[in-house]
Amino acid sequence: MDHHQRPNEDWGALTVAVQPDGKIVAGGFAFYGDYESLALARLDADGSPDQTFGSNGLTSHLVRNAFYAKVDGLAVQEDGKIVAVGWTVDGSDRFAVARYTPTGQLDTTFSRDGMVRTRVVTSSPNESQGYAVTASGGSIVAAGISSTAGDDAFGIVRYHSG
Repeated sequence: MDHHQRPNEDWGALTVAVQPDGKIVAGGFAFYGDYESLALARLDADGSPDQTFGSNGLTSHLVRNAFYAKVDGLAVQEDGKIVAVGWTVDGSDRFAVARYTPTGQLDTTFSRDGMVRTRVVTSSPNESQGYAVTASGGSIVAAGISSTAGDDAFGIVRYHSG
């Protein structure tokens, strides 16, 4: 898939998942000048952009009150919904989990707007970055790094996806 960029626009994929129907979902970031957003692309099994997903196979969403966001892990639920995990920056790093409908829209049945950001460690200074996700049986589990004052540890969060 070739995305023709406009000035001050960058896109990049950091993770990939293959759906049961053979479609390929890539997750990463879209950078528009001063802000970076969560981004997904979906290709048909033959490698062409999936025209039923987002706009020409691409979708991106700015995260409220964050100037940096990216997707590092993907999971496809049994119902075809796509779960993305990554992290955002708004003064501190936070896990970011977003769930998308099969057509690439944020799923508003998950956390009212389709996104949840979690500070895994609440003491300061802290960093929380999500890198892997799995989704099944009504739960979404995200894992990554949680740091306090430079000491890294596993960060694991379970969300009830309803």
